[in-house]
Amino acid sequence: GNAVGNSIPPYFIFPGKRWNDDFLMCDVPGSDGEMSKNGWSTSSIFQNYIMKHFVKYANVSDTSKGAPTLILYDGHKSHILLTLIDWAKKPNVILLVLPPHTT
Repeated sequence: GNAVGNSIPPYFIFPGKRWNDDFLMCDVPGSDGEMSKNGWSTSSIFQNYIMKHFVKYANVSDTSKGAPTLILYDGHKSHILLTLIDWAKKPNVILLVLPPHTT
């Protein structure tokens, strides 16, 4: 969420191997998610969330000339990705990583 009250629909991580659209049948419109072997987030899941789901709802600019978007997030090791840092430069996304387990 942000200071003016806007929020992004949830992104769920389910344990298992095969996705079933029924997982989101009774959920908030716009919700999405994916599977992981144990139901925990991974680096690729976090990257998919930020680069696909988050930008879809956060009104992130397509160029570095747009208004900056600040993302504050937990510094868990699965969230620290060079590909994400490189990606963030083009749409003017500022990644502010907090120490692990402080959020």
